[in-house]
Amino acid sequence: MPDDLGPDDTGPDDPGPDNTGPDDLEAFRRDLADIEHRVQREFGTGGRTGRILLAVAGLVVAMLMPLTGSARAWTILSSGIGDDELGSVFMRVFIVLALAGGIAGSLLALLTRRWAVAWATMFSQGLGVLFGMFALWAESTAHPHARTPALALYVAFALTVVLAYQWIRVVTNKENILPPVRRYPEQDS
Repeated sequence: MPDDLGPDDTGPDDPGPDNTGPDDLEAFRRDLADIEHRVQREFGTGGRTGRILLAVAGLVVAMLMPLTGSARAWTILSSGIGDDELGSVFMRVFIVLALAGGIAGSLLALLTRRWAVAWATMFSQGLGVLFGMFALWAESTAHPHARTPALALYVAFALTVVLAYQWIRVVTNKENILPPVRRYPEQDS
């Protein structure tokens, strides 16, 4: 009887135009699993995007202002490492963390919505708080050319604390922690 099938007839293994075969279902499950993995790599800010962007904008302005005396962030970074006249090592590390993590990392994390970038931003801002505190201490007391830090350094430090807090809240948000991927029994074999 299988030899009698015409071009429009379907055999027992052929799903036909209206039926889905086992290969189609497997492909559909793989697509769903890929979508699920992609969604799990993303995060939601839980309404904190505006606060993060406001803190980033304030940090940009603070980095453009003089941080100590008349030294701005780019003059401190462009001076030689041994040149302590413009800023301590703590100040340089704080500026790098504020620029790379606070500004660039926050914007990149908000644009891509990737967990890895959010975690890196949170970690860099936590270190930024530590090095910002050391920079304030070193610039006002322990630095060989001790001088009073400018208001912009205090503002940059406060905004780094705000960004660290916001990113900790984003990363530890319950809505962002999804259950593990469900495995279908057919996938285990």
